[in-house]
Amino acid sequence: ILDLGCGTGIATKIIATKLDYQSLFALDLADNLLQIARNKLPLAGSFILGDYDNLPINKNCINLCLANMSLHWSKNLTKTLSCLYSSLV
Repeated sequence: ILDLGCGTGIATKIIATKLDYQSLFALDLADNLLQIARNKLPLAGSFILGDYDNLPINKNCINLCLANMSLHWSKNLTKTLSCLYSSLV
């Protein structure tokens, strides 16, 4: 599971408690928001400081991607969506 723009981890926490998963990645541009998310979900997954235009995600490794009110922060939405598409299993 990949949560793009996880912010403080509100949606990430809901997903982590409702779904079974092998790996959970939460990505955000703001380190201070990632720290809040880490505190909410200390064992839930990997927290990545980064942006959508340079996603550090391997191909064919994501089954579910969510982006709650965050894709508008992409500087190149076409590139972001292409990268996400190639990351989906």
